[in-house]
Amino acid sequence: MKESKNRLAIVHCVHHKPWLIMSTLITTLSQNYKEFDIYFLHQVGHGDKFYGEVYKEYFDEYYGLVEKYGINQQLDSFDSETKDACSINRKNVYHIEFENDHALDSGAWYKFIKKKLWKGYDHVLFMGEGALLTGSSVLGDTMEFVKKNNIDFITGAQEKRKISKDKFLNKFVEIGNEDEMGKFHDKMIQKTFEHFCRDQEFVETMKKWTVDFDTVQQHHVPDVWGKNGNWLKRVSIFYPNGSGRKSIIKNLVNKTIVFINNTLALKKFCYYFLLLYSRYLFKSKKSRLTPVGQKEEGVFVNNHWVDYSDLNLTNYNRCNNVKFHSSDNPAWFGATCNFFVSSKFLDKFSDKLKSNDIYDMLDLPFSATALEIIWGEIPIWLGFEKHFFDGIHRVRKNFINNRREDDPDGMVRYINKYYQGELVVKNQDNKIKIVEISKEKKHTLSELNSLYR
Repeated sequence: MKESKNRLAIVHCVHHKPWLIMSTLITTLSQNYKEFDIYFLHQVGHGDKFYGEVYKEYFDEYYGLVEKYGINQQLDSFDSETKDACSINRKNVYHIEFENDHALDSGAWYKFIKKKLWKGYDHVLFMGEGALLTGSSVLGDTMEFVKKNNIDFITGAQEKRKISKDKFLNKFVEIGNEDEMGKFHDKMIQKTFEHFCRDQEFVETMKKWTVDFDTVQQHHVPDVWGKNGNWLKRVSIFYPNGSGRKSIIKNLVNKTIVFINNTLALKKFCYYFLLLYSRYLFKSKKSRLTPVGQKEEGVFVNNHWVDYSDLNLTNYNRCNNVKFHSSDNPAWFGATCNFFVSSKFLDKFSDKLKSNDIYDMLDLPFSATALEIIWGEIPIWLGFEKHFFDGIHRVRKNFINNRREDDPDGMVRYINKYYQGELVVKNQDNKIKIVEISKEKKHTLSELNSLYR
């Protein structure tokens, strides 16, 4: 029997690696606002054998190409250990299994909506694994903002992106005449859009999506990087990103260790240096948990630091610690598909999807590519204001150099930065462990299992 519902549901899509959902859950359960239910959507399976029932002819074509080029590279295998990470000590936690397919996270959200599991809630936060709430007040500040201003749709803007319609709908993936899989992928983008264009109001929204402009990407996350993003610039130099890469400092350390091992005097120096450094590392928790100070505000735009005052944002608002702005341009969307929406939005969206048989597009190969872009058009199509906020950071690529940093060490760096003064985490055997926590956040540990300690 279900417990009495809260008014907010947080929906996490889970399937890939345990450290991704561990990072997300640590920030979810560290919120000051705690009146929410949690749904875990487990995308079970590897996706490599998925065969759609509605469009078998496209899967025949796809698997013919797979024999030559391999499977859709967007597919990740399900890791059963993610279920252990989701076993938390909390009321109103629900586990639902869906089949892992080409629609990815967007597909999980659509399946949740189709099942009407959002009924009875005022708001739903769709938040995939690896997405971090960028501070402990994010949920509370967002709830305050949406209630005060009657907001129905907010998307994460850590990769707020604008792509020209002609670029996306014309050879977006294909890299040459011989690229058969790329051609097929582009055809599936077109087919996905065709499903939404069954609705004439969506066709009218498409007409507002303009052409012939350069791609723009803004990174809206809390400004904790220091003046001109100096902290992030140092991270991009000194830390490795992605498998097989070594940082400058790691190479230097490895060479120094070899040299030290052959020099007795340096061995003694190293011993005393490490002794002093260890005292620094293990100084009091109070000192290590010192909150970050206020910095000059700005964001990265196409890898360059830009002051907020130069962005000309529409309806820019700040509710306590979280920044919001809006756009009526359908070209702008929040990459990585994380959304805070109202039940009013879901009512109207659900009706549109059902009445036009748009749900069929979930059965297309490569549907996730178009679905990510389409999220930017949906609120305008439905008549809602489209808002962006800096409350979510789906760690993916470094804002300076575009190198991948969605690994356990990368997650640790960002959590420790966003929650400085409240908790300290570390990567231990590819698990995210809480090693220090303030008194005010002790409840976080009580809700998490031993995997996090």
